[in-house]
Amino acid sequence: MLSIRKTTIADRSDIIRLMKGYFDFYKKPYPVEEKLIKLVELLENHEETGLQFIAHYDNQAIGFTTLYKAMSTLSAGKIIVLNDLYVEPSVRGKGIGRALMEHSKEYAVKNNYPRMEWMTERSNERAKNLYDRLGAQKSEWTYYSW
Repeated sequence: MLSIRKTTIADRSDIIRLMKGYFDFYKKPYPVEEKLIKLVELLENHEETGLQFIAHYDNQAIGFTTLYKAMSTLSAGKIIVLNDLYVEPSVRGKGIGRALMEHSKEYAVKNNYPRMEWMTERSNERAKNLYDRLGAQKSEWTYYSW
C-alpha cells in the first residue's frame, strides 16, 4: 500500500539515500554529506522554508518531493516551488510520481498558496509526459541560471 507523508527525523537515512538517487539520475556529484544532512534537517524542522514528502510502498521508501516556499511579486505573497520529484527506477510507471505530485498540489491548495511551479530538464520526457497528463500548464516564462 502506498503512503505519502511529511518527512521526520526517522526518515533521514531513507531521504538521503533517495536524494542521492536523484543526483545520480541527473548525473550530478553528491554534495558534501554534512551539507546534505543540514538541508534535510532544515526541511524537517522549518516548514516556513520548505519541506519534503516521502512515499513508502510496503514499508519501503521509494520516492520524494521537495517543496520550497518563495516570494512572488506577481502573486503578492508566497508560492510553492516544487524543486525535486524522484521515484526509484524499480517502481517507475506505477503512479508513484503522480501521487507525489498530487499530494504536493493538495498541500499547496490546503495552505492557500496561489500556485505551485516547477521545472524539469528538457530531456526528461517521462516527467514532461506526467506533467502534461496531470493537466499542468507550461509556463510562459523562460528560465535561466548561472
